[in-house]
Amino acid sequence: MAQLIAEAITIHQSAEVGSSEGQYSQKAKEALAIAIVTAQKSHNHTALTQEIADNAHAELTSALETFRKSVNTGVAIEITDECALRVYPTIATSRITVSAANEIHSISLISAQGAVITVATPHNTQAVVDITQYAQGIYTVQVYFKNGTVQTKIIVKR
Repeated sequence: MAQLIAEAITIHQSAEVGSSEGQYSQKAKEALAIAIVTAQKSHNHTALTQEIADNAHAELTSALETFRKSVNTGVAIEITDECALRVYPTIATSRITVSAANEIHSISLISAQGAVITVATPHNTQAVVDITQYAQGIYTVQVYFKNGTVQTKIIVKR
């Protein structure tokens, strides 16, 4: 546990806050700092049990993974409400409906691993996407509008 805490502290201290590529948000850095302090308290607890140690280790490991994934990649996606996007139901079994005030150019369904599973090109303000053949899990629905804006929503396939 001490080694993981030391690693987390090193990563935290070397991380730069900013919006440039390779930098992190202030919120992400603060979240990691809280996770480090929590792990230190657990590690230094006088009645430390194996269960407490295991939980603290798992929580800090998860916080580190989340922090590493939050690095600014230099790729920006504009997310705006001007198109009044609706994706429903958010927990679906067979299909989702995507509707918006503006014309939808394309809809991408993206797996949790980042793979584009399917692309629909409705060129309309509403579309139904069949998801029956896809595995249960969390998917990102990325909607590209004719006016050039992009919006992202999350769905769960049951």
